[in-house]
Amino acid sequence: MENDWNQIITYLKKSFKIEATVSNALFLIGVNELGYGFKKLDQQEKTKVINFASIYIMKFLSSQDKKKLAEASEDMNLAEDVIYKKAIINYFEYKGIIKSKKDD
Repeated sequence: MENDWNQIITYLKKSFKIEATVSNALFLIGVNELGYGFKKLDQQEKTKVINFASIYIMKFLSSQDKKKLAEASEDMNLAEDVIYKKAIINYFEYKGIIKSKKDD
């Protein structure tokens, strides 16, 4: 998974000049899937975009990962990040942006 996430880091830095965080990746996925393009968004719209993407990428998770995410408590932010990264990686693979190196 680390090699795949590194591909996303490289892609986001090169293409958008932003840090590859889960939030930034979710924002870009939401903008793409909602078709916003290069539109200036207010805070409410940004929140909507990230919330939409958080739900949208669930279709790129296994049933087991969905269950883990649903059971995660507030002190499990790290585990949630790993699960979201899996979904983001699967989304980027599905879109043909990265090719998985499946290292773990």
